[in-house]
Amino acid sequence: MTDAVHDLCASEALADGGTAVVFDVLYQGQTCRAFAIRYQGEVHAYLNRCSHVPMEMDFQPDRFFDLTGHWLICSTHGAMYQPR
Repeated sequence: MTDAVHDLCASEALADGGTAVVFDVLYQGQTCRAFAIRYQGEVHAYLNRCSHVPMEMDFQPDRFFDLTGHWLICSTHGAMYQPR
């Protein structure tokens, strides 16, 4: 099996504390949703699932940050995660 590398988006498409780029990944043999965000100048990517509730986190398409742009928030029950 080979690891494929794919460009997700242009770098400037990820604004600090802004909308995410959502994509699919293969994780433990299953296709899962994931997302990439920029926080304090660094790009981070995560599986789109809350660690407490088996649900996707975005409250609107491609929206994961709270209103301050400093916390990722689970739309299902409000858990907040530090982007780092």
